[in-house]
Amino acid sequence: MSWLKQPEVPWLLTVVVAVVTFVEYFFVIDPVTTASLILQKWVVVIAFFALVLGTVNLVWLQARHIVRRTKGQWYFSAWLLFLVAFMLIFGLAGPRIASHPLFSWVYTEVEVPIDNALYALLAFYIAGAAYRAFRARNLDATLMIVSGVIVMLFSAPFGGLIWSGIPELGLWILNVPNLAVQRAIIITTVIGMVALGTRILIGREKGVSFRGEQ
Repeated sequence: MSWLKQPEVPWLLTVVVAVVTFVEYFFVIDPVTTASLILQKWVVVIAFFALVLGTVNLVWLQARHIVRRTKGQWYFSAWLLFLVAFMLIFGLAGPRIASHPLFSWVYTEVEVPIDNALYALLAFYIAGAAYRAFRARNLDATLMIVSGVIVMLFSAPFGGLIWSGIPELGLWILNVPNLAVQRAIIITTVIGMVALGTRILIGREKGVSFRGEQ
């Protein structure tokens, strides 16, 4: 079984899966379609085991913080493990227990406020980044500032009250220059993905090494 350790084995599996998926997407061939469906099921199975492995690793790392009483960390780890165990037990117990008021209380009173707090903290980072970016150092920065102000006034309910032309101008900015840039980014991203995928399949991409080297 030493041949399984050869670097050509994962590369060959990658090529086979990529070719089968590519052919199944563009052509209607019954054997290839069947093989593609089998591979898709295997992807789900592998993703499940990866999720289990990630959960075990998370529990192991947090348990080490609890055992070692890491300063400023272990009580958060204990709370995290408690929530993971709580939600896992209720999730595996079936829909009747999962609909229990206690389960709903943990979701609405613990998870939802934490999500809202994280989004609120993210708003400060966005505001800081916008402050650093919106500086009229040159013509390009000035145009970006003017466009950003117009779009913000267009999104605000009182923008049309300040000037009747703001809704029309803001809609034009979103549908013409903004959409053109988005399409250019999508096209170049797809071209880059195709080039990267081709380099991986022919074994020329150094960032993806099948020899265990980075």
